Amino acid sequence: RYFFNFLWFVTVGLWYGAAICFPAFMNLGTPAYRDQVRASGGYRKSLRESLKGIVVRHAMSNPYIPTPDERTPVALGFTMCLCLGAAVMCLGGFHLYLVLTAQTTIEFH
Repeated sequence: RYFFNFLWFVTVGLWYGAAICFPAFMNLGTPAYRDQVRASGGYRKSLRESLKGIVVRHAMSNPYIPTPDERTPVALGFTMCLCLGAAVMCLGGFHLYLVLTAQTTIEFH
């Protein structure tokens, strides 16, 4: 029962993380993203250049369009939350079945 509660809260947290990243992830391939790349100064070529331009410029019309420096964390965060959320949800579904039938994993095997 307690492990199931843990799985439930982890699943809810992961789906919440995926929902937070979803608007920015969906804007990564749009023409508005390419405009955002041009507005923020384009892709940087080296670490020294990226440290010089520490100021983040966002398009005023849509704050969910990431800058080039935010592209990888947004994509990685969304895919990790989505995949892990689905996997933990499947594990939670199995444990819900075990709780409802009053079994343990040893008895199920």
